[in-house]
Amino acid sequence: MLTGNTITIEEAIEKMGFGPFQILITVFSGLLWLADAMELMILSVLAPAVQCQWGLSHAEAATITSVVFVGFLLGGLIWGVISDIIGRKSTLLIVNIWILVFGVLSAIKVAADDPSGKTFGYPWLLSCRFGVGFGAGGTAQAVTYYAEFLPSKSRGICLVLIEFWWAVGSMFGALLALGVMNSLGWHWYLGIATIPLFLVLFIFPFVPESARFYLMKKKHGKAKSVLKKIAWFNKRPLPQNAMTALFGVTPAHCGTVKAWKEYDTSVIEDCSLKGWTWPK
Repeated sequence: MLTGNTITIEEAIEKMGFGPFQILITVFSGLLWLADAMELMILSVLAPAVQCQWGLSHAEAATITSVVFVGFLLGGLIWGVISDIIGRKSTLLIVNIWILVFGVLSAIKVAADDPSGKTFGYPWLLSCRFGVGFGAGGTAQAVTYYAEFLPSKSRGICLVLIEFWWAVGSMFGALLALGVMNSLGWHWYLGIATIPLFLVLFIFPFVPESARFYLMKKKHGKAKSVLKKIAWFNKRPLPQNAMTALFGVTPAHCGTVKAWKEYDTSVIEDCSLKGWTWPK
């Protein structure tokens, strides 16, 4: 029998509190949200500029906006499933690179195009913006990822305040258009708008995969490493008996005492553990 001196994973994160680690995750998730807002703000500027330059009809200009949301719809249906298979962080990395690649491709001038842009430029732009929209459909995973690291006392206000990043991204996108569109043109505008996505790439090595995802996949050793990283960032070290507390097991549940004392991960995973625990 397990002892009653255990708590849930939410309570474990609560004990480590809101600290530098959560600030790092806030910046990471916020930049993804900011980049997503900028990509959507582009829609209000790009279509009129391209319509004017290439002499597009109203229907053709509207299609530039529509394909983004078609991609967004399809991406929203797919990325969530992928996230549950390969992990939150891995999915966000793919999504970030996906949007970055198609965002940069959108900014490329098609040299072989005719002056009207309709031979190659217009189909190329539609394809690339569809790709951007498809990737943007997965940025909502940033909120899921963010929430899984937040203490319950901070979760409500933090998830609402992440809209701050969306507002900043929208304003930055509009200000960038004012400063770039008339002087450099919309190709440069699309290219510069990808800068936040480059910044996110630099943060990826410092953030871990979700401990909840590892728990779902029964990768208990990796889950423990994530909690150790949170504790290190927040200056809240794990107790010496963290293995017992973390997985709610005793030597009697895990075969040999020797394997237990050595924290043999393979033995722990053979215990068919059902949840997290933490010492009170």
